[in-house]
Amino acid sequence: MRSKFLFSIILPGTFVFFLQGLHAQSDSAAKKSYFKAGMDYLSNAVYSGRKDSSVVSYLKPSIGYVNRSGFSLGAEMSILANSPAAGRVDEIALEPGYNYSKGNFDAGAYASKYFYSNGSYAVLSELEATVGTYFEYNLGFLKLGAGGDFLFSTSTDISLSFNMAHSFELGPEGKKWRIGFKF
Repeated sequence: MRSKFLFSIILPGTFVFFLQGLHAQSDSAAKKSYFKAGMDYLSNAVYSGRKDSSVVSYLKPSIGYVNRSGFSLGAEMSILANSPAAGRVDEIALEPGYNYSKGNFDAGAYASKYFYSNGSYAVLSELEATVGTYFEYNLGFLKLGAGGDFLFSTSTDISLSFNMAHSFELGPEGKKWRIGFKF
């Protein structure tokens, strides 16, 4: 019953968000398309408080393309870093999405599809796909955000999150690097 209630709130909210995006693209359309790449290190994979009996660390390279219209496509890989199978690609994720900006407000919607190796013992390996949305407001010195996800496996889970973030930009105009921290 609770999941139906949350679904009835999140889904219409996402559609309203998309309708606003169709009418007010001035901020998003003024941006340029770009590619992005990243590298994360996950020292011990934990998912919703669940973890494996042994420490599972990953090196997680990612690439993506963000079109000036707001549509994006990304891919991420999880490479085992500290096990007897170190170097094995344990998971690949593909993520299309849409991002919207207007003034100090950012929002987006995305879907993710996960592909795991047959030998994966990661706690996330039961997860097949996710669909989610996020909303952020920039106060200038701090960005506040919230999001919601539907996580699909043998049953559907709902995950809600809240965060605070701050980023720094370094480098000359037109070639800036952004370093960010999120809690």
